[in-house]
Amino acid sequence: VMAGRIFDPLGMDDTTYTPDRFDNDGVAHGYFDLMGDRVLVDSTESYANMCIGPDGGMISSARDLRTFYEHLFVVGDLLTSASLDEMMPNVPTGEEDFPLYGLGMETWGQSGPQGIGHGGHEFGYRTFAYHFPAEDITFVFWVNASSLQPTADNIAAVINEHRDHIRDIVLGAEN
Repeated sequence: VMAGRIFDPLGMDDTTYTPDRFDNDGVAHGYFDLMGDRVLVDSTESYANMCIGPDGGMISSARDLRTFYEHLFVVGDLLTSASLDEMMPNVPTGEEDFPLYGLGMETWGQSGPQGIGHGGHEFGYRTFAYHFPAEDITFVFWVNASSLQPTADNIAAVINEHRDHIRDIVLGAEN
């Protein structure tokens, strides 16, 4: 259904939904910091989407994800404006990095440039995809490493630090 309605019409040739396997050609290996101690283990073969739930299973490229966000937020041909308005982040989360949440969309950044989109993670992979309307920039940042045990100095903290730095460079907001 997603291929016929979204992927094919938008030319998203590198995108597929595979909820129960992860043996697709060309997929980067994922590395997971299991104990939060910066020791990374190859998690490619232990992809556990079936035990996580329906929120994963998408395999894509940065180009395809950018295409999706451009059509969602700029071109405006994926949803009606009423549906998109319903998704917009407006519920306070109490989180500094992502202060507002909506129906599948969150706001990234309290001060400075604000992006609308969503991040995600699976064992060994992190994704951040946000559209910054004021700057008319869509930002996609992918990392093939992750941790569910964030500590002050493990891989999750390193990823967040570099993610924010790269975002600021791309948006011209670096101090």
